[in-house]
Amino acid sequence: MKRLRLTALVLLIVFLFSGNGCGIIPALIKPTAAPTETAAATPAPTETPAPTPEPTEAPEITSGEHKRESGYYAFFKTRELVSDRFTAAMEDGIFKAEDIFRIASAIGTDIDRIVETFQEPVGHVTVYVVKTLRSGGPISVEDRVFCTMADVESGDYRAALIGACLGVTHPWKQYGLSVMAFGSLDESGLKSYYGWKTNMLTASLAPVFLSPLSSKGRTLEMARNTAASITAFVMERGGLAKLRAIESTKEVLPEWQEHLGISSVIELPEKDIEAAKMGIEADLNALFIVTLGNIKVTVAENAYISSPAEIYEFVCQFYLGMEKVLETILIDDPAHYDRANTKFTEEKIDIKLIAVTAGKSTASSTNHIVLCVTSSVWHEMTHILYKHVTFKQNSAWVDEAIAQHFSMSANDAVSPYDEESTLEEHRQWMLATYGSSFPEVLTFLDLFEAVYRDLRPADRVTPEGKISERTWRKTNAIASLLLPDAPFLSAYVSVAEVRGVSAGHKSKDGNGLSYEEALAFFDYLIDTYGAETVMNGYDRPIADVCGKPYEELYREFVGYLKNRYAEYLH
Repeated sequence: MKRLRLTALVLLIVFLFSGNGCGIIPALIKPTAAPTETAAATPAPTETPAPTPEPTEAPEITSGEHKRESGYYAFFKTRELVSDRFTAAMEDGIFKAEDIFRIASAIGTDIDRIVETFQEPVGHVTVYVVKTLRSGGPISVEDRVFCTMADVESGDYRAALIGACLGVTHPWKQYGLSVMAFGSLDESGLKSYYGWKTNMLTASLAPVFLSPLSSKGRTLEMARNTAASITAFVMERGGLAKLRAIESTKEVLPEWQEHLGISSVIELPEKDIEAAKMGIEADLNALFIVTLGNIKVTVAENAYISSPAEIYEFVCQFYLGMEKVLETILIDDPAHYDRANTKFTEEKIDIKLIAVTAGKSTASSTNHIVLCVTSSVWHEMTHILYKHVTFKQNSAWVDEAIAQHFSMSANDAVSPYDEESTLEEHRQWMLATYGSSFPEVLTFLDLFEAVYRDLRPADRVTPEGKISERTWRKTNAIASLLLPDAPFLSAYVSVAEVRGVSAGHKSKDGNGLSYEEALAFFDYLIDTYGAETVMNGYDRPIADVCGKPYEELYREFVGYLKNRYAEYLH
């Protein structure tokens, strides 16, 4: 029986590969007519048998291999069936002749359906059938598809097949087109789903919403229905040419919402195009992995964020913040901009998201970041961008000051609070919390606002009218230095405590400074001795760079502050 099934499959493949049909097998042998009943005395006439057709040679199964490539970094041997339209390539370790013939038959039939549906020529594609996929589902890389045998049998590979056949790269477009060719559109529930603000980001259709590795239940269902709906909407108005041209769903969301009668305004964040390029992979020791070109983000089992919306927002914020970090480097340290930009865009960087309670955010010399809160990612990334800098142990404070200096503009870009309202809210909170117990709080508030407004113009990155976090932190540090005995001031942790290095008093050892004080002192040195001098002295102690002992530099700094803000200290 098994041999008969195999023979039938071979015959099917012969005709599919020879172009004699679109998945429909014509008769192999012309049937002879049934004999007609006649009288016993009259013998039936002898008919000349019809000539038997020349047998068509069965397609040959050949050996091949898949070499490592950026889109699918794996090498494996293959057994292949090659036709003029496609190649069915099965990983050698799972190869069975019967299976590859059956798979080839399904691929041929599905390509016929794609051509029939979209009326567009299809180039040669290769479908690699493998044992397992790190992506958690079928993917396409240019004209190649990677899937499992179960994906072909269930039809789950069809979205990737469409991507390879039609040159459509975005997963949401591939899925939407597969519904047009092989399924049915279901828009029920979309209007009510997007009536909730918490669901708005699903409309980005970033891969994190569409992959079963990272998205589950109703979120996954609504993301796929949204993909099918938006694809159909675009195809009706401009066909494949218009669909291919779209970089982000943001381009069509207003019209699509109006079409479906969705009254809520769906707004997507900046850098949604970068987020649309992410990949999702499986990992035995984590929930999943997000790939962003040279950057890999591992989402641990207990990560502080893990939902599709949280990961999508993280990716958008990450790229927006890094744009500001590099912008600040270009302004304040142009000599190192090219090197920093190359590190960010080309070097492999690993980021692991962990639980808030699991420890602290850190960056290592091997481009590995452990992150327990998003607001630290740009600080740790700056450490990586400047890892070529060699600091002595007693210069750890300079290392942290540089990371503070360049990362603060990222925080401002991601969380742009209104400047005037934030200053007023701060004043009212301080008065309500400490005013009745500490009359000197008024002195602090007057000093704080004066210092902030004095320093604010130096921040050339944060938009006007928005609070500058770098300026805010420096202001807190300066107020702490000028009013050291104020009982209501927050106690800052020193660089030495965080870095695990020894330190003396802040007046004698920079490692005794808090992170905010280190930032304020470092910026003072840049303003006084010049950015080029200070920023190019990484491999020497700061005293050698500025030509004075640390203690003298610190006294100058504090003396400068006391003179500049003397009217607020009495």
